[in-house]
Amino acid sequence: MSASNAAVRWFSKWRSSPSVVSLLIVFLVFLGTLFVQRQGWLQFLEFRAYDFFLRHQPKAATSDPIV
Repeated sequence: MSASNAAVRWFSKWRSSPSVVSLLIVFLVFLGTLFVQRQGWLQFLEFRAYDFFLRHQPKAATSDPIV
């Protein structure tokens, strides 16, 4: 019974650590974002961003035709 008490104390010590909690939050956000991206739910936003950057890119300098 003392081994389980030691495990509970060890777990509660690490669970309350801010670094462990922040790592768990980062990991869950990463997994959520990866899942959403794999499902294709972000593709519309990716296309919108790509179109925006293409429209706002500087104009290319025109040169005289070679022929």
